[in-house]
Amino acid sequence: MQSRDADPGLILDAISVYIGVRVMKISVKSYNELEPFTAGLPEGGQMELVPGDTVKTVLTRLAVTSQKQRGLAMFVNGRPACLETALHAGDTLIFFSPLAGG
Repeated sequence: MQSRDADPGLILDAISVYIGVRVMKISVKSYNELEPFTAGLPEGGQMELVPGDTVKTVLTRLAVTSQKQRGLAMFVNGRPACLETALHAGDTLIFFSPLAGG
C-alpha cells in the first residue's frame, strides 16, 4: 500500500467545517531562494487559515524550518512583521532572506 501525504489545506477545510470555524484567505509571496516554498500554492499565492493564525503558522505549513524562519525579512501588507504577527482575511504576507552585501 502506497502512503500519501494529506493536503494541509483540505484537512483545514474539513476541520473548520466540522467545528464551525470560519476560514480566511491570505496571499503569500516569497522571493529569491525561498520561491520554492510558495511554488505549490494556487494562483496568487492563496492560503486558507483560521482566525488567530500567525506568520509562523504559515511558514511552518510551507515547511520553512524554524532555523530559516528566524533569519527572514517578513512583511504583512507592506509593514514589517514578526513570527508572532497575527494574520487576517485579505492580508498579504511577503517573506525573503535579506541580501548580504560585500
